[in-house]
Amino acid sequence: MAYTKTTTTGYGERLGNSIKGIGTGFVFLVLGTILLWWNEGRFVSTEKMIEEAQGSCVSVEDVSTVNPEYDGQLIHAVANTKTTDSISDPMFAVGAVCVKIEREVEYYQWVETSHSEKKDKLGGKEETTTTYTYSQKWVKKPVNSSEFEDPQYKGIANAPLMQNVENNAVTAENVTFGGYRLPEFLINGISGARPLNINLPKDQVEKINAVIAVQKPKQPKNAQQPAAQQPAAQQNNVAATNTAATDSNTVNNNAATTAANTAINADSTALADAEFVHQSGNKLYIGRSEAAPEVGDMRITFKYVLPGQSSLIAKVQGDTFVKFTAKNGKSMSMIRTGSHSMDEMFQVEKDNNSMLVWVLRLIGVFLCISGFKMIFGILYMLFKVLPFLADIVEMGVGLVAGVLGIAWSLIIIAIAWLFYRPIIGILFLAAVGGLITWAVMRGKKKKQEAAAAAK
Repeated sequence: MAYTKTTTTGYGERLGNSIKGIGTGFVFLVLGTILLWWNEGRFVSTEKMIEEAQGSCVSVEDVSTVNPEYDGQLIHAVANTKTTDSISDPMFAVGAVCVKIEREVEYYQWVETSHSEKKDKLGGKEETTTTYTYSQKWVKKPVNSSEFEDPQYKGIANAPLMQNVENNAVTAENVTFGGYRLPEFLINGISGARPLNINLPKDQVEKINAVIAVQKPKQPKNAQQPAAQQPAAQQNNVAATNTAATDSNTVNNNAATTAANTAINADSTALADAEFVHQSGNKLYIGRSEAAPEVGDMRITFKYVLPGQSSLIAKVQGDTFVKFTAKNGKSMSMIRTGSHSMDEMFQVEKDNNSMLVWVLRLIGVFLCISGFKMIFGILYMLFKVLPFLADIVEMGVGLVAGVLGIAWSLIIIAIAWLFYRPIIGILFLAAVGGLITWAVMRGKKKKQEAAAAAK
């Protein structure tokens, strides 16, 4: 059942918020400008660093033994990683001789979803209707039900069956690459995780079951779980008790209530006797039944990274490696699972750099457009006393903010390129100027056409 909440904001308060929004708009505009400028500098410096590294990198065929000739040299090599370290998960003692063990945890929780609709009212008021719906889902983090809006769900039991169980990764300390030792930052970069089958000892399973049976969270008295969402056993017990109370003329309401409580307590006793730990492959399920999950249940997945063939680009320092540092101060190193050529690895870095610069550009442009829209927001807010007129003004403000935001962003990018790469910056700035000139000329032409049509 959805829960709906309606609030009304007065015209004066809305005007006040718009005035405050002007300051926020300038903050957004400044942040967007800084991000755009910094991003272009970051892109150029990273590109120069990659080019410098690629120009000085040497591909080495054999790194089975430490070779003093390579000391201080940036090398590319393909070799097998090896380790004799036996590592294990600190909480569940799941272990193996490997490079890394990863634990991923999911929680079955009550989740609140909201959807808001806003309507302008005559006189400048705004009515906001928010609909809250609740469902049970697998999520990455526990959900705090005390923040729910619906009183029926606020504070509903939502705690995981086991506390303080989170994602975790354990890494081997001693990993070699041919005849060289890998430093921690390169060990952490080794990928290729695969399922790690588990087999918890019986005594550990019994301890977990005992702890959960005692600590399993009970439903808060002030927030009864909706009957439709109660565990099936509780629904059946309560339904049976209610039926008995209805059919019998000699049982009063107090007796029915006592019977219902007895049935629920009986179900709680069965809960305490239940087994909560289920193992299958690389998955550990904490709950009564994976086929019928209940709120608080947990799914824990284990993976591990085995030693194997890897491709590396790093600077040799004695019998280990350090990051390569370019003349501009930026540093890099790479390790990838499998056999990859030097050119392939550098191309991946270039592609990643190009993708990141466009993502940050889009974020910067969005911040600038949003900033201009908030700065000019007071203009259409003044017309909110007449909603139909305010909508027209708001569309105009949105269009102007979009044009200004994009133009401002392009100018900042062009100036940044002019600073970091003058020739390309001049061409880019000329293109932006041409775009602005075209937009102005087109606007004048439309006005002339409109004036001619009016005659």
